[in-house]
Amino acid sequence: MSVEVTGDYRKITEALLEKARSEADDILSRARSEAEARVKEAETRAKAEAESLLESKVRDAEKEAERLLMDARFKSRQRIAQAREELVEKVFKEAEERIRREYGAEVLENLMRRSVELAGVSELTVYVSEPDLDAAAKIAEKVEREHGVKLKLEASPIVRDGVVVKSADGRIVVDNTLKTRIEQAKKRLRPLIAKIILEKAKVS
Repeated sequence: MSVEVTGDYRKITEALLEKARSEADDILSRARSEAEARVKEAETRAKAEAESLLESKVRDAEKEAERLLMDARFKSRQRIAQAREELVEKVFKEAEERIRREYGAEVLENLMRRSVELAGVSELTVYVSEPDLDAAAKIAEKVEREHGVKLKLEASPIVRDGVVVKSADGRIVVDNTLKTRIEQAKKRLRPLIAKIILEKAKVS
């Protein structure tokens, strides 16, 4: 009887040990699988985070590059506009110097005639510079005869190279000095000259 009990006990023990080993293998297998899954998940998450961070950095770099490009384009346009404006001013300055060099009695006469015609009244005061007073007196006599007007000459310290005419009641004033005519020409011709300069720059 004791032999049978001992045999049964051994079988039970072996069965329990086998069951324990089997469960241990299952537990170890599951643990390994879970560990591998967690490692893969961590790797995937780390990769995704790294890619997200990289994409963010790339976007930031692209934004900065775009900002720098826009800034460079803006500054380039500013420099071009400044250079064009300087060239336009140079053209006007050279033209003004030439006009002033050619200024004389003939130009003064044309300016006075035109001023009288524009004023359109019979009595006018004509303001000229002190150096032009003698020449203006002779011209005024001719203009009076030809246009049937009465002109009173006065020297003015604020008038240079040209004439300013004013009606007796002061309601009509015609500024026909070279300075005023040149400024008017600048406003009218500046866009055209700037366009010509720009077209030449493109060709060259």
